[in-house]
Amino acid sequence: MAPVRGGATARIAFDSGVLIALERNRRDAFGWLDRAIAADTNALVSAAALAEVWREPARLRLVRALRLCVLEPVDERLARTAGAAIGATGASLGDALIAASAARAGALLVTADRDDMDILTTHFRSLRLASL
Repeated sequence: MAPVRGGATARIAFDSGVLIALERNRRDAFGWLDRAIAADTNALVSAAALAEVWREPARLRLVRALRLCVLEPVDERLARTAGAAIGATGASLGDALIAASAARAGALLVTADRDDMDILTTHFRSLRLASL
């Protein structure tokens, strides 16, 4: 997976629940991945989402799906933005990093846990959510 750099954008971002659904071969999760491919873009995956779901040994379906995604690393700017969101909303570190990543990219965040992500829309005004 190539990292997103500078001005690169993605139209769709996935939270950790979507990655779990991809590993479980859920049709709805692969539908979102197919939408990204049809739009000639890659789905954005925050390194925080990957860390939340990665287990050894690696799961083949997840590895294959991740090849079609773009991994965004956690840099200092993203960490500060997520920290401010935690302070403002009380969200978890993982959710704040995932939301900050999607908001920075201007991507629609597909989430398996809309209730947890909804609170972050009060901090990231441009954050758009879709439920898995």
